Amino acid sequence: MRNRLLILACSLAVVLSGNSFTLAAGGPPAVAGKFSVIVQGHWAGNGKAVVAGSLVNIIATVRDDDGNVGTLVVANAVVKAGHFAGAGTLFGLPVRIEGRVDAADPPRGKGKGKGKGQGNGEDDGKSGGPVLTDARITATFSAGGHVGRIAGSKAP
Repeated sequence: MRNRLLILACSLAVVLSGNSFTLAAGGPPAVAGKFSVIVQGHWAGNGKAVVAGSLVNIIATVRDDDGNVGTLVVANAVVKAGHFAGAGTLFGLPVRIEGRVDAADPPRGKGKGKGKGQGNGEDDGKSGGPVLTDARITATFSAGGHVGRIAGSKAP
């Protein structure tokens, strides 16, 4: 009985806290849509990611350290509890990717918190620079013994 009360109290605290990570009934986080992404690491470039249902798709044009241009393609990476994993291709090599999608942060200045940032890239007055508050996607991928990172925010 005590454990049930503790679980109920914790669940209620999460709901009342206004946590920005919202789950659809039994599904992925409420972040469906298009994202603009950048790629860094052994490859550099930019592209788009789409989160739809419980799947993530990414396509980006990248350049390697030798100046060769290729396309990173990740199709149907499966999202579970805000995290995704899947496979794709880059320069004909198999790619393994793992990442996460996060819902937008709640607006500041309403309710709890005293930060100044209200939107994407505004200074929150505490971190020493801009803070991304829009829905976002981040990932790490590997191909051919090299590693890269992807980061992006919800496209306008």
